[in-house]
Amino acid sequence: MFGYDENNCDILELNRCDDDEYRCMNGMCIPDEYFLDGQYDCLDWSDEIQFNNDEHCY
Repeated sequence: MFGYDENNCDILELNRCDDDEYRCMNGMCIPDEYFLDGQYDCLDWSDEIQFNNDEHCY
């Protein structure tokens, strides 16, 4: 409402992750083992974007 949710967003967007971490599209870092594990770990859900489950294809 007042933009408070945007505070410190620039810090996330500019940070670098360690070699053993996956960098989410919003800049958040998560451990590599959480990438494409079938559960959303990034706040923007970008760690599961490439997850393809043929069960849900029509």
